[in-house]
Amino acid sequence: MNRINNTDGGAAKRTWLTGGLVNKESKWSLPSECGLQRKINRRVKPLTGWLVTCALLFSPCIPVHGGWLKEDVNFSNYDVPLYQQIVNRIKAKGALRLGTGKNTRDRYFIVPFAYQDRWHTPQRSHSFISVIRLLPEGEQLGPTSGFKRGKFKGRDFEAFNISWVPHDFDTNPHLCVFDGFGSRLFATWNKCPVIVGRNFTLGETLKLALNNRNAVGYVGALRGQERGL
Repeated sequence: MNRINNTDGGAAKRTWLTGGLVNKESKWSLPSECGLQRKINRRVKPLTGWLVTCALLFSPCIPVHGGWLKEDVNFSNYDVPLYQQIVNRIKAKGALRLGTGKNTRDRYFIVPFAYQDRWHTPQRSHSFISVIRLLPEGEQLGPTSGFKRGKFKGRDFEAFNISWVPHDFDTNPHLCVFDGFGSRLFATWNKCPVIVGRNFTLGETLKLALNNRNAVGYVGALRGQERGL
């Protein structure tokens, strides 16, 4: 009986000691675990914020570049020359703005254009603009207009294209834009030579873009302006 009691007493002591050790370990382990959890939280929160920021920044680009929201490409004018495509587009947009009533005033239209290559290099980028004057019904152009002339819906019009590039750009498309250290910041440091320029017509400018396989597009919508006589 005494032996059993001693055994029970030793077991009780061992239980008490084990419990004490566990309690001591728990007392010391809880703060360390909490500290570890705080460290993990501190690391996870910036990472989560970074991931959310990337998702917000790049998510709008995904459908655009992936083509999810784009309409199908229309190849109906694939074989039509680019110049004729643009002229047809201008006529269609201009007809909508003219309306169906009688036009007794001059109408002016401006059509901004730009072209560039896929790498957006300055040497292969160019912006130009076409200005069109449509005369009132019954009025004719004078003999010294000097601009491109034609008729649209029974009315005379004259058009002028502003496209200023080097005079030999059609045969020598190697354009020097910036050359030398600091040339992009200070014009006097630019070593590119001064070249004589000239104004190219719309057809000539579009040919420059096609020769370099550049993409041509409207910078803005067709604009119109009336002027009373």
